[in-house]
Amino acid sequence: ATLEDAGHPVRLVVNPEIDRLDATSQKTLARIVREAATNAMRYSPKGSPVDITLGVDDAGAHVQVINQLPAQARVDPNSTGSGLLGLRERVELTNGSFAAGEVDAHWVVEADVPTSDVTLST
Repeated sequence: ATLEDAGHPVRLVVNPEIDRLDATSQKTLARIVREAATNAMRYSPKGSPVDITLGVDDAGAHVQVINQLPAQARVDPNSTGSGLLGLRERVELTNGSFAAGEVDAHWVVEADVPTSDVTLST
């Protein structure tokens, strides 16, 4: 809702099995989405969409957030620059993987968080 209130349409895909994850994995995914959404609001052109995908399978949980990059690089004077670093550290503590960077004029944040506590329903 915050993204949409800021003028960014959200395209959200969520696997309903995500609710079966342990609390730590859910908090990690929520933190990733929150930081990526904050960055999208700061740097993406107003009106550009933000794609958020949350999935889960037998290997663990997956999150991807994609937003358009601005035509010209912008600097936010309120940014400490440590948000993505903190996310990487948090994900790596779970033995997961984290990547953030430019792909075809978009900023892409992706993380995989392994969990052994998920049994998918059939």
